[in-house]
Order: sequence, then C-alpha cells, then structure tokens
Amino acid sequence: MTSIADLDRVMEMVKQKTGYPVSVTPSSSIQTHAAMRSATRDMPVHIVLVNPKYEKFSNYLVTAQCAMLLIKWADSERIPDFSVSDQRKASIEVDLMKKMSHKGIPEAAQRQFVSQLVSGLLLQLASVPMELLVLDWCHRKCHGLREEQELEVHANLRELSANLDPKIREMVPGEIYEHSVAMNAAFVLRWSHLTGNLQILLPYRALGFLQKGEQLIKLLEAISAGALDIYPRVVDAWAKELGMNGWYSWIYRKG
Repeated sequence: MTSIADLDRVMEMVKQKTGYPVSVTPSSSIQTHAAMRSATRDMPVHIVLVNPKYEKFSNYLVTAQCAMLLIKWADSERIPDFSVSDQRKASIEVDLMKKMSHKGIPEAAQRQFVSQLVSGLLLQLASVPMELLVLDWCHRKCHGLREEQELEVHANLRELSANLDPKIREMVPGEIYEHSVAMNAAFVLRWSHLTGNLQILLPYRALGFLQKGEQLIKLLEAISAGALDIYPRVVDAWAKELGMNGWYSWIYRKG
C-alpha cells in the first residue's frame, strides 16, 4: 500500500470513528512539525496543520495526527483533554523559583525563563506518551508510510539531541532537565525497539539517561494496548514516576 493510500484509509477511519472529517492545512506559523485541533460540536471538523518545512514527510505527519485522534477518541463518551490551570502553573513556577539561585539574573527575566521551562515540560508530559503510542500504531498499521515515518522520526531525533548540549544542561534546573531528557530517552528507546537501531541510544547511555527512559517504557507497556483510556493512564503513570502528579487535570468531554 502506498503512503497516499495509507493516509486516505486512516483519514476515513477517523471520519467513521468520530463522525467528523479531517481537514489539512499548511501553516508556517506553527513551531512543531504538525499540530491538530480536535473537532467539537461547535467546530465539526478535525483540523490538521502541517509545517511546510516538513513537506517531504507530510503524508506521515497527517496520518500521525489522525492516529492521535483515533487513540483519544477510543471512547467517544470520554475524550480526555489535558488541562493546566493558570493558578496551578503559577504555583509550580513559584516552587521552582525558590530552588534556584538568581546568579545575577533579574527576577523578571528569571520568572519568564521558569515559566517557559514549566510550559515546555508540561507539553512534553501531555505529548510524548501519545507520540510513543502513535509510533507503534503507525509502524504496525501503515507499512506504506515506513519511509516517511523514518524521515520524520530522525528529524525529530536531531532536534531532541540539541537538548544534550552541556550548555543547556548547565542552564536548566536539574529537576526540569532530567525529567525532560528522560521523556526524550523514552522516545528514542521506543524507536530503537521498533527498528533495531541501537546507535541512536549511545548519547543517552553515555549521559546516564537510558535507565529512566526504560522505566517510562515499562510503565507504558504495563497498560493493556487495548485499553480505551491508555493515553491518560500512561500520562498519569509517567507523572507519578517523574513527581509531576498534581501538576495537571483531565477534562473529559463527549464526541
């Protein structure tokens, strides 16, 4: 089956499962490879945004976003949305600020820096477990997209490797840095398991992050692959392991 055929098939699966079609739009304003806005009764279409910079594997990007929809909408009576209140986020930032020395940095600048770090870590917690589920799903079900999937994943791996720079590690508070790289290590491990590529593990092994990544993978694998609520359950398990439980809440809605 070709990449286009796989894409068309999965888009139709989303329409059949959720009752809403998928609309694909290029967008140079997004920072990620792709993004998605899930349909609601007020917006009766799933919108997938694709960054034109990554057009060479756009079929896979759209298919991956569709796979996310299928996983999130597995139980259309309880669709999970990851939510963080402004008050809770501010409380986390205050706690982190207390653990940091200012090192001559103006407080306002440090507060903005901490806010960005916390936002980024919460985004990882909400997205990386889903990315791993999608990696598996697409690798098993979309053989025609294997080449594009490999291109996209390796582009992602190159971007993740930038976080291993010693300058980044020195700048970011230890707790935040270690949690972030542990989730990245889990992503790299999952791709290694799927493809047999051991070379991509070397930098994470050298820096001592593989063990934490392996623990996150074990938590994912402990949940039945057929569980309708696998996505929030994996996020919750990772949050507990990383000491991030209580940082967020789930809001459930009907399709």
